[in-house]
Amino acid sequence: MQDYITNIQRFCVSDGPGIRTTVFLKGCTLHCPWCSNPENLNYEQEPYIKDGKHGIYGYDLSADELVNQLLRDKAYWNNGGGVTFSGGECLSHAEYLAQVMPRLMDNGVSIAVETALFIDKKNIEKLLPYIDYFMVDIKILVGERCKDILGGDVNQYYENLGYVCHNMQHSNIVFRIPCAENYTMDSENQKLITDLISKYPDIPIELFTMHRLGQSKYESLEREYSFVTSDKETDGMILFYNSLISKGLDVKINKL
Repeated sequence: MQDYITNIQRFCVSDGPGIRTTVFLKGCTLHCPWCSNPENLNYEQEPYIKDGKHGIYGYDLSADELVNQLLRDKAYWNNGGGVTFSGGECLSHAEYLAQVMPRLMDNGVSIAVETALFIDKKNIEKLLPYIDYFMVDIKILVGERCKDILGGDVNQYYENLGYVCHNMQHSNIVFRIPCAENYTMDSENQKLITDLISKYPDIPIELFTMHRLGQSKYESLEREYSFVTSDKETDGMILFYNSLISKGLDVKINKL
């Protein structure tokens, strides 16, 4: 598998503590209907047309080149900032990141990952010693629906989540829940999510409203984007938020 990068985004304030540089790696183990980064679903390079211009999603960058580029931003990583790896599923690039993360750690860089944890546990074991902060998605936990809609094995998810929560300080983990109507917000899934996060009451939770920021990317790839959404809190989301608050959990709503 080739390790391609689609974007290095600087001055990010929603991808972990402080100001961060976020690296988007190409390829994902899931296919969420609401995904806003369709260019990162496949592991291969993909041609696109945007505003009449042709381009390629995905480019090669050696581990040395990436580290050198990232360290140029070090002066801007204030208030606990650093580097965040995202995707796609960044942890599926374990061999590549195992060449990058140690060098960042040696330079005193805080490392965060955004992950759905639907990945071989060996990948997590390889990279966990270098990771300071985990942003963990909680999506569909109903077994058959997780498999049919996302392409994921919920048992693998539970095992990996348990491993991360056992080996990381809970203050360095955050749960992120995309509030996608008809997918994550049905009553059965809400109950499973509530049961799960209630086991870790000291881990903060972020609820995310849906948006259509990725629609132009779908168009550039000539793919249909059929997910109907709004960037406002839905009634179901507000009820879910209030339910979690009533249990004493640390919850906030984020709008992207």
